[in-house]
Amino acid sequence: GFLPTRNDWRIGARNYLYFLPVAAVLAYVLKIGTLVKPSGPLRLTAYFVGFLFVLTLAEEFFFRGVLQQWIEDWTWSRQGALAIASVLFGGVHLWFRHFPNWKWVILAGTLGWFCGRARNQAGSIRAAMVTHTLVVTTWRAFFV
Repeated sequence: GFLPTRNDWRIGARNYLYFLPVAAVLAYVLKIGTLVKPSGPLRLTAYFVGFLFVLTLAEEFFFRGVLQQWIEDWTWSRQGALAIASVLFGGVHLWFRHFPNWKWVILAGTLGWFCGRARNQAGSIRAAMVTHTLVVTTWRAFFV
């Protein structure tokens, strides 16, 4: 199914919380993002639902559900597959906002590692979707 279970929410939220301090350091060091006035709760709810069932569902299905699983089967290495899928996930963000955006590749690749980790812990992409959606919604809420 597409709906995250209670366990998916728990694992996804935990990986989101682990990602936050890492992302804060990377954003500061790489000078990514500018703080803005937080968006309203209705807008954030719409972002969250839209991201969960459109953007992150598609990206996590491809990167964690297909690519990471395929690499894991091919290499027989769960950690190797996680690392390769994370690098590839970061790489597709090279075109984000401008080309080449290496700063965003680093940040997205790091997010990819936490999403892949959530997928490994839960055994499904739904936990990765939760992690990814919480990160993107937080970014939309407080940064440009």
